[in-house]
Amino acid sequence: MWATTVLLATTFALTGCGGGEEKNDPTQVAARVNGQDVTVHQLNFRLQQARLRPEDTEEASKVFLNQLIDQELVVQKALDQKLDKTPRVLQALEAARREVLARAYVEQVTANPLRPQENQIKQYYQDHPELFSKRQIYLLQEFVLPNVPQEKIEEVRRQALSAKSPSEFANWVKSSDLRANSSAAQRPAEQIPMDLLTKLAALGDGSALVVQDKGPAMRILFRSASRPDPVDFERARPAVEQFLVNMARRDTLNNDLRLLRESAKVEYQGKFSGMKFQVESASSPASGVTLQPTTEAASQVQLSNPTTGGTTVSLPGQTSPSIQVSLPDVASQPQK
Repeated sequence: MWATTVLLATTFALTGCGGGEEKNDPTQVAARVNGQDVTVHQLNFRLQQARLRPEDTEEASKVFLNQLIDQELVVQKALDQKLDKTPRVLQALEAARREVLARAYVEQVTANPLRPQENQIKQYYQDHPELFSKRQIYLLQEFVLPNVPQEKIEEVRRQALSAKSPSEFANWVKSSDLRANSSAAQRPAEQIPMDLLTKLAALGDGSALVVQDKGPAMRILFRSASRPDPVDFERARPAVEQFLVNMARRDTLNNDLRLLRESAKVEYQGKFSGMKFQVESASSPASGVTLQPTTEAASQVQLSNPTTGGTTVSLPGQTSPSIQVSLPDVASQPQK
């Protein structure tokens, strides 16, 4: 209920519902609730967020309008009880305002990225054969050993790398009185993180890769089997192009943030007074491309970046000629 109150109060603050503003143009009023207007602009904003098909808009308008009326009723009660004056609500409103402004600025900065040249698209395709021309479907078996004694870590590593099969390693783990959780799954290349995929592609079937060995937990991945399933350039081209566009957006944003940092005067206070402001971003660059399947025999290219929240682009499959692009949360650095 608290979260709902904050959300409704935030909506009130950002959309101007309730209390004392000028009267709206009557032609732009969709409903009047206890003398307060619910506007067509508010309704249209809700419809834009829903991304409906044109034929569904009219029916959805009625549903959303009733939701906005309910929201206005709750907002009015919140104002009657002066909830907009409480510290937690004030903090939530200010946080929402700052996030909306930050997102708006980033959208403006990254609105017109440079389109990649044809040779750049081809180069990316050629540089990543494990994703495209030499793409594989992998049968993987993962072992997670949650609590390996320090003196046994090297032995576990050695046994995993010398095992001829996952079952051979599993038998050794059992005989060594170690505990391990095991799972198996079939994964196309596009479901595997890029840094891991590069290593797996270089292995032969039946080989193991030690993913984590610092202890006490260890993670070992076996490439049990594989089969080729290449993606030709023409099928990959739209997704690669969009991926490079999104990379350009990320680079544009990073460059803009660097310039803002260079011109900023930042003074840490209190217990943070010993910190030094870094002009260069402290965040790591994107780790690479991961691909995730869709339900329409397509795949998704995801630019994994803990700072920007990620960029997804679907790679058309045999039965999915369309391309779907999503650029979520590119501005929400503090929220990730």
